[in-house]
Amino acid sequence: MRVAWLIVLASALVACGAHASDPGPATAGPGSLGMQRHAGYLCLPLTTHRHFVVGWEVLTNRADTPVTITSVDVARADGLRVSGSRIVEVNTGPGPGSLVGTWAGLHPRFSPPTRRLMNLSRPAVGSQIDARESVNLVLFLATTQDGGRSGPAEVTYTDDDGVDHSWKGGSSMVLKAGPTC
Repeated sequence: MRVAWLIVLASALVACGAHASDPGPATAGPGSLGMQRHAGYLCLPLTTHRHFVVGWEVLTNRADTPVTITSVDVARADGLRVSGSRIVEVNTGPGPGSLVGTWAGLHPRFSPPTRRLMNLSRPAVGSQIDARESVNLVLFLATTQDGGRSGPAEVTYTDDDGVDHSWKGGSSMVLKAGPTC
């Protein structure tokens, strides 16, 4: 009787575990882009803008072959959506302007270094990240009147062998109605 009970219990645990940890579309794990550690969250107050350009995440291809980005989104979005995404090679030289940073507005007035980076950027989906290349992921976000929130950025990509992988950023986002967070 004890053996039968253990078999039923083990079967239930396996069934529950498989359901609870279902990640959605099957991927082969993080692959050559690795995974980011949780870095905290970004809170932006909504006063006049409902659109933001956010570019603080960096993806580094550690492989000797390129990877191709197939989708970009954010996890657990509520009142927030990704309206576009771009990548730009991270400036490895001296001086400011390595990352795009965070800007308010649908068409913000970028600083000269950021404008230069945006002019060098390309659409993320369909782009390759070359071997040993680091790129800044830039998200164009839109939110509702009341604001929104999401988990980190999520990127699905295909390696040189045609295997799908997923990458998750390190920061969650809150866009809150009002003058402060």
